Amino acid sequence: MGDEYGSSDLEQRAVLELRELQAASAELRRCLEENEAATAALLEGLADGQPLTTIFERIRSSEMRPLVTDALTRFERIRHRGRLRLGAVATQQGMSVEEIQKRWAITRSLAVRNLRQAERLV
Repeated sequence: MGDEYGSSDLEQRAVLELRELQAASAELRRCLEENEAATAALLEGLADGQPLTTIFERIRSSEMRPLVTDALTRFERIRHRGRLRLGAVATQQGMSVEEIQKRWAITRSLAVRNLRQAERLV
C-alpha cells in the first residue's frame, strides 16, 4: 500500500537502505583516506631508512587493517542488500528481468538470482 505520495512500503525500505549505503560509503571513504595517509607515512619512513617497527607503531598498523577490512565488508553487505531491494522495487514497478539485466549491465542469471534473493527480503 502506498503512502500519500504513492510510494510503497517496499520503496520506503529501499530509501532507508540507500541512506544506510550512503553512510557506509562515507565511513569507507574515511577509512580509506586514513589508510592512504598511513601508506604515505610508511613510504616516507621506508625512504628515510626507518625501521618498520617504528613506522608501524606510528601509523597504528595493527588498528588500521581491521578498520579498513570491516568498513569494506560492511559496505559490500549493505550495497548487496540495497541492490536486492532495488530489484524488488523494479519488478514491483513493472520492470522485466530483461530490462533489469540491460539497465544494470548484468547477466540474466545474475538478475534472476538477485530477484530470487530479493523475494526473501520482502
